[in-house]
Amino acid sequence: MASRVEYAVNITPIATIDAVSNQSAVHDVIELDIGKSLGASSSVAVGQTAHTTVGYASGTVAYLEAVDDAKTQMGADNQAYDMVFIKHTGYSYSSATALGSSLSKALKNKHFGDMRKWVVDNIDQDPAGLFKDLYSNFYNTMKPESIPPMVILLAEYQYKNAFVADPELNMVACLTEIMGECKFK
Repeated sequence: MASRVEYAVNITPIATIDAVSNQSAVHDVIELDIGKSLGASSSVAVGQTAHTTVGYASGTVAYLEAVDDAKTQMGADNQAYDMVFIKHTGYSYSSATALGSSLSKALKNKHFGDMRKWVVDNIDQDPAGLFKDLYSNFYNTMKPESIPPMVILLAEYQYKNAFVADPELNMVACLTEIMGECKFK
């Protein structure tokens, strides 16, 4: 069992500037008072006897589904946790031992419906973080010759996202272009 957990956190404070009629759209910008992203790292000591790991057993993951407007139970009822780590896998929840189809799989197989469902399920994330996650995921799942056009498309649509009326439509358009132009492993 672990004797400590090391972690790092990075945050970017965002301010939304309202639209001005016939002049500009809504824009998200870095909060002026802070002016940058902030990061820190630390560690939490976990005692050998008090350590509880939820979600892994003998190296095997147990997935959880976080349902909108509902509490997600992790482990025993009323359990207090000193450290909780949550990672969005990029997959749809299927069961505790398996995940549904991934975005990369949907794009590789040119399944527009699965891609659109992924967008609907994920569009509420921070736009900058979402584009960064897509870049990281695609970098590892695309054939090398497809990485340069993917980078250009993500950059173009990330820029456009600041001006669009419908971010979901913008993301679907971006992924549709990636589906048509890029090859996956």
